[in-house]
Amino acid sequence: MRRIDLTTNFFEVTVRNPNISIVHYDVDIKLPENMPVTLPKKKRMEIFQEMRKTYGKVFGKQVIGFDSEKNAYSLTPLFQEGNVSSGKKFEMLEVIFQHNLTVRYERIGRDKLFSTEKAFGNPFDIGGGKEALVGFFCSLRPVGWKDNTMLLNVDVVNAAFYKEQNVIEFIKELFDLRDQDLNYPLNANQKRKITNNLKKLKIQVLHTEIPRTYKVLGMGEYGANRQTFSRETTPGKTVTSTVQDYFRTKYQVNLKFPNLNCLQVGPPNRNIYIPVECCKIAKGQKVLGKLSDRETAQFIRSTAKPPHQRLDNIKRMVSQQRFSQDQNIQGLEFSISDKPMSVKGHILQPPQLLMNKEFPPEKGVWDIRDKSFYKGGELTCWALLNYNVGFIRDDALREFIGSLKKMGKERGMTMSDPCLVFNGRNPEPERDLPNVKKKYPNVQLIMVVLPRDGDYYGIYVYSVIIIITGNPAASVKTLFFGVLRSTFVQDASICKKL
Repeated sequence: MRRIDLTTNFFEVTVRNPNISIVHYDVDIKLPENMPVTLPKKKRMEIFQEMRKTYGKVFGKQVIGFDSEKNAYSLTPLFQEGNVSSGKKFEMLEVIFQHNLTVRYERIGRDKLFSTEKAFGNPFDIGGGKEALVGFFCSLRPVGWKDNTMLLNVDVVNAAFYKEQNVIEFIKELFDLRDQDLNYPLNANQKRKITNNLKKLKIQVLHTEIPRTYKVLGMGEYGANRQTFSRETTPGKTVTSTVQDYFRTKYQVNLKFPNLNCLQVGPPNRNIYIPVECCKIAKGQKVLGKLSDRETAQFIRSTAKPPHQRLDNIKRMVSQQRFSQDQNIQGLEFSISDKPMSVKGHILQPPQLLMNKEFPPEKGVWDIRDKSFYKGGELTCWALLNYNVGFIRDDALREFIGSLKKMGKERGMTMSDPCLVFNGRNPEPERDLPNVKKKYPNVQLIMVVLPRDGDYYGIYVYSVIIIITGNPAASVKTLFFGVLRSTFVQDASICKKL
């Protein structure tokens, strides 16, 4: 065991006055006539800030924090006093500490803050009309070993947001289309995928001087040249026209893609249809659904940074916030260091890995070259299903099988040729895998090469084994691969799994 110096992502917070009083206000936002209303956190914060401006004589320049829900905390004392738990005290301090940060930035969850103005760095394109924004996490933590001291934990975070762009560009990115591909209506799969991505998202219209904002309900059945609606021209007189004709006569807009399906936007009872080319995705909207496999891979590649670069970014963000000049932090009488805290650490002795002999890691990695497993397994009956026929040809499958068998032999395994190699152009695991089990009752393993597009892993890995055997912990194992490439690292990893 060896002692070392460690630099952390914690910054010391000195509390100059540990006896300050904090007052809790209950915040209740209602419509006229005392009607309750449900609002997003960002809108509640905007209303709270507007209230502070409107009643400036009441609030003045006092230190106050609002959690964007129902609680506000201030240093202004009230007539009534009460005792609160230590946990509640820290919650109150955290809300006051983060209030001005929440006003300046987009807050996600309790502690993550993002800037749509690129204040923390340029976003990373991850495909599919999405980008990874750079933000930071900050949270106050108690310290048990030092009086009148807390720690500020800061870290770099990333999250996927929709790009602020024309919906036309979003569709082109999502399906890798060109302008000429948009001269036709969307097919059912395209409409479903766009709806899944854009539903409940906010869009801004581009054909009016005032950029009104709507929530997306879905894709319409028809393009602007066929989508009709009724409108009242004079009292008692209603006419029916297409969206294309209406935009031409009302707004002097000649549509470039009249065949492309319109967007249906809210409210649902009004049947509002807008041409896609007249809409853009509003700024600052986080992706709430699951990213595709390709988007996830690009997200990880773009955001992974070495430790020294990550620490430099953290220090830059702390310096950028100028905490010492924040009115709320000054009111709390906090002093925050701009240098990360250093602590003493220990390097522990790494464990030995037992294969055909014991050996330690080198540079943090156990190198299994020229070594065999402690007990090599036997794979005598297995199947390989290729659901990526368009990209993985028979010669690539043969190369993969040969490379895998060679690796298994070098590691002390007994591995036969697969009893079945199946190319499935239309992936139907619910049908294909039970057929493999039926034809080869003793099958030990089924390998599946997944299609290039779509999130098939999450669907297949949960359901397939249950379909085959009726038991999720059954003896038939299934391996799924998104990429088939014969490399030492991949083949060795597969053999270890086997």
